[in-house]
Amino acid sequence: MITINKAFQWSPNGYDIERIEAGSHDHLPDRAVAIADDLGVLVPESNTRRKPDGEVSTGKKKNKKKAAE
Repeated sequence: MITINKAFQWSPNGYDIERIEAGSHDHLPDRAVAIADDLGVLVPESNTRRKPDGEVSTGKKKNKKKAAE
């Protein structure tokens, strides 16, 4: 399973442009996976976990700023 966290466009033949949507994919061309990795939108397989409701979690936590006292 390949997980992309942001949609991107790529060209399989240097002429046509295809869009890869964000989300989980059973299969993508090797070149598309390499481009996703170069762009930083490929979620490493070890960081991908399924939540009970079926959503994908990357394991990253959002930073919450503390209110100034």
